[in-house]
Amino acid sequence: MTALRIILIVIGLIISFAAVLAFAVEVIAFIDPVGSQGANDDDPFGPPPPRYVITLQALVSLLVGGLAVWLVVHHVRKLLRGV
Repeated sequence: MTALRIILIVIGLIISFAAVLAFAVEVIAFIDPVGSQGANDDDPFGPPPPRYVITLQALVSLLVGGLAVWLVVHHVRKLLRGV
């Protein structure tokens, strides 16, 4: 059971790190939507996505990151208690 908890903690840390990176990218896209549009391979000179799409993506990344942090904290507490 301890090995499973350690695996879940590592998975939670990886997901939370990816969520932080995604949120940082969305903040940059919110500040400069035209500059971040250059990374779009489908249409690099097209119009940037609307602000509500960028905001929704940032909120989703915060939600996923929050769930991952909860996963880590929950299993670390159980691991330390020996349950």
